Amino acid sequence: MLRNNHNVTMSLPILTGEHYDYWSKKMRTYFMSQGLWDLVSTGVTIPANLSSLQPAERAHKEKEIEAKKIKDFLALYDLQMAMDDSVFPRISQATTSKEPWDTLKEEFEGNAKVREVKLQTLWRELENTKMRDSKTIKEYYTRLKEIVNQSESIW
Repeated sequence: MLRNNHNVTMSLPILTGEHYDYWSKKMRTYFMSQGLWDLVSTGVTIPANLSSLQPAERAHKEKEIEAKKIKDFLALYDLQMAMDDSVFPRISQATTSKEPWDTLKEEFEGNAKVREVKLQTLWRELENTKMRDSKTIKEYYTRLKEIVNQSESIW
């Protein structure tokens, strides 16, 4: 069961090691709906030195930082709960939500060179996809749309 603002019961998608692109889109949308996406995508920034601030301003800033840390732990917990036991060890040492997000992205999407190769493969597949007599126009369109969506999710 997940937190939400509309009293609707939701469950997190579980990453099993397959279909990372779909899982990451669903999780991104979930984090956006919970006001957590900025923390997951950019991390929590903690100022190096608050001693130059006035006491009241410092106390306010410390409360702000603590609230961000708590939200980040909520996002980290959600990411942990969205992992199959076979994937969880890859992120089990993370202490912020940004760490597992970046780790999984690198592992499943790869670096820029890997993404470029994947894109080239998808474009080749798109170019070679032909309407077959045994397929309907709807099936053909669906397959083309799948290829285009996969290529868009790579970048």
